[in-house]
Amino acid sequence: MDLKSLHQQFLEHLEVEKGRSLKTVENYDRYVKKFLEFAQISSPSRIDDELVRKYRLFLNREEKSAGGNLDKKTQNYYLIALRAFLKYLAKRNIASLPAERIELAKTPQRDLDLITEEELRRLLDAPLQERACSAKRNFSRFTLPRSGAGSDASQNFALPRSKESILSISVKAYGRPEIIRYVPAGYFSPTPKVDSAVIKISNISKNFFQDIGEKKFFETVKKGFSQKRKMLINNLKVQKDDFIVCNIGEKARAENLSLEQWKCLTFLMK
Repeated sequence: MDLKSLHQQFLEHLEVEKGRSLKTVENYDRYVKKFLEFAQISSPSRIDDELVRKYRLFLNREEKSAGGNLDKKTQNYYLIALRAFLKYLAKRNIASLPAERIELAKTPQRDLDLITEEELRRLLDAPLQERACSAKRNFSRFTLPRSGAGSDASQNFALPRSKESILSISVKAYGRPEIIRYVPAGYFSPTPKVDSAVIKISNISKNFFQDIGEKKFFETVKKGFSQKRKMLINNLKVQKDDFIVCNIGEKARAENLSLEQWKCLTFLMK
């Protein structure tokens, strides 16, 4: 089978089997197509170390339309897409260069600083204090790890009954979270062990706190999460009747409660 047909099937594989967004598929299409246009070959078996070496030189020397050469990070995007294509070929037992033969260009390392619930609350609260910017407070976007040890951090924001955290509860208290796209780990340098997701928070407001105090709510949530392995009833030292009123199981942990259940507990603990 020729590379042109395999390229198309690879894109369909990303969209259907991998569940990538159309925008992500479009990016992979552009990156892989650039290699195929450079290589001018029709058989995947002709992709070898020497061809890739020449392609890397081509990328490193190519000038951008705005002037200057492609930076190392951008060059890596092209190489990551090519590696993904070669992995797809290997999965189908089509002879070609092994993906692991392609090493990414060295780039300066940057520390990954994850946002805390306190920082997030300040971020979401700031537009509300700046009335002149009210038209701009419709939504905010940021990136979260998609998976790793424990539950999926990004999914916690979008799914109503997934395992919660202080951070996910904080987001849902201020607005409506939504996953708008996933970002493969290979797009970061240094490459983390997990993929990430871009989260959109819309309808940002403090309406949720109309019946309860904002400060009291977060004090309750923090207290509940203070010892994650303990049952919530022991962390909060509340009566069983309070759990019954809020429709919470006696053996529930903090991560099992919904936003409304936290609100109910806060109201009863006034």
